[in-house]
Amino acid sequence: MTYLLALCADRDPISAALATEAQHVAIRNYVDVVIFYGLSSLPLYRPELDTDNARPLIADELRRAVRESSGVLLLAAESETLPVATESLIRWLSHPAPADLFGKPVAIVTAGPGSALNDTLATQLRPTGATIITPTQTIPTPTESENRLHNSITAITTTA
Repeated sequence: MTYLLALCADRDPISAALATEAQHVAIRNYVDVVIFYGLSSLPLYRPELDTDNARPLIADELRRAVRESSGVLLLAAESETLPVATESLIRWLSHPAPADLFGKPVAIVTAGPGSALNDTLATQLRPTGATIITPTQTIPTPTESENRLHNSITAITTTA
């Protein structure tokens, strides 16, 4: 069975709802979506923290989960700017080179009006070597979530 890792802010009810919906959509397609909990305890990335003696356990667990997954669903509420915590998450996964995301299919799914965050996330992820699933998905209304999540999950599983 294919295993996809869903990354979303723990305290963001919109992205948490997307992750739960992704699990429901995926299981009907014989795909397992595992939600990574604990991102709220991931400190902001600083190179001096990213050493064998100082790296937080949550960072090691995150990297291991990404490496072991067949692909990643990056879920977020749409916004005009890249949240600092999301930027830090990408930095944790892109250092040290080669990045844990290198060659990994990543689907970006946001909920809300607009697609500014989708474009920003894709731009931030490209240098990591991740395979960005295009088109990225914006879900403007809850009624469209199932179809758009299905499209993203299908795209990852055919890429992985």
